[in-house]
Amino acid sequence: MRAVIKVGGSVLKDIDSFNRVAESIVELIRKGFSVVVVVSAIKGFTDYLLDMVTRITKDISRYGEFVDEVLSMGERLSSRLLALALSKYGIKVKVLDPISDEWPIITDDRHGEAKVIFKEVKSITERCLKPILERGYCLIVPGFIGRSKGQHKITTMGRNTSDVTAAVLALALSADYLIYVKDEGGIVENLHGKKRVLDRISIRELQELVIHGAKVLHPEALKYIRRPTKVIFTSVENLAKLKGTYVTYDENDITIVKDLGLIAFIGVKNPRGLITSTFIEEGKIEDLIIKDDTLICLVKKEHMKDIEKLATPLGAFRIMHKQEGVALIRINTHEVNNMEIVLREIMDKIGITVYDLMISPGTIKIILPNRSLDQILPLLRGVVYGR
Repeated sequence: MRAVIKVGGSVLKDIDSFNRVAESIVELIRKGFSVVVVVSAIKGFTDYLLDMVTRITKDISRYGEFVDEVLSMGERLSSRLLALALSKYGIKVKVLDPISDEWPIITDDRHGEAKVIFKEVKSITERCLKPILERGYCLIVPGFIGRSKGQHKITTMGRNTSDVTAAVLALALSADYLIYVKDEGGIVENLHGKKRVLDRISIRELQELVIHGAKVLHPEALKYIRRPTKVIFTSVENLAKLKGTYVTYDENDITIVKDLGLIAFIGVKNPRGLITSTFIEEGKIEDLIIKDDTLICLVKKEHMKDIEKLATPLGAFRIMHKQEGVALIRINTHEVNNMEIVLREIMDKIGITVYDLMISPGTIKIILPNRSLDQILPLLRGVVYGR
């Protein structure tokens, strides 16, 4: 069994906490687990480093390369302290550092907000990390840090992105478990002033929490969480017991509505205002989509004239375009980004006529002619249900 464990700064409060974390990791290793640990900086340490940097220069964006090197020191220190704590128990430990050949987190070259290049991560993981794990080592990886592909410079991915480091490595390694160790012991529900740790939360519920600002997980990490990896939010004490809040995977599903009418209002100064003042007509609207200054209204075809009559007197748009015989496909999935790429490649390859493809958190929407449904549905079902 292979586990990627992320230990956050809220857990690493002091030196004693490194010993407590090490004890739990050792217990998990002795149960037969192959382990990769992603560590954050000690609580408050990154702020301390950033304060030193800003005392030297306020224009940190101008000196991104140097700033990233300084800010990386917090996680790099944590990784070495945890390695020392684990070594006391006779565990074989290897710390990966961004200057080492085995460093897996390859990014673009945007200092302070670098993005992972997953293809590169996967390649290095196969070539370097898996053989090290197979030799019985526990790997420790500083979170938050990357190395640029082109220039081989240290980068950082933004605050609290150790979550992302862990999720990326879990996907690259096809890990059995992705474990987030938190001081709360899991995801906490607070009802009427009473707090309790949830046993389970669906991936969609987790997505909603993150989208609305809950600090349980960095939003970017969701892109890399995939079945069948088991995701757990737990505490140091419950780590080896694998006890905490488990994330359950929703089934991907497809819904189709056909024989719709499409009305596109182009050049709308206030699309949301037009919706509020005009289109809240229960039962007539199938979907409303805003794209820049365009409002796309999908309606039951028998209501097209009603909507047109309501909107025209307002004069809040420059052009109105109408189309009949339109279908709407909704795909509900937490794997939005990956699936969008696959769908676009398929549609380009076989030349299916599609009016629009839009993504939002948890949903992909495809607008297309009715006549394209028979051609696209078998392919969509293969992508959505056959993954």
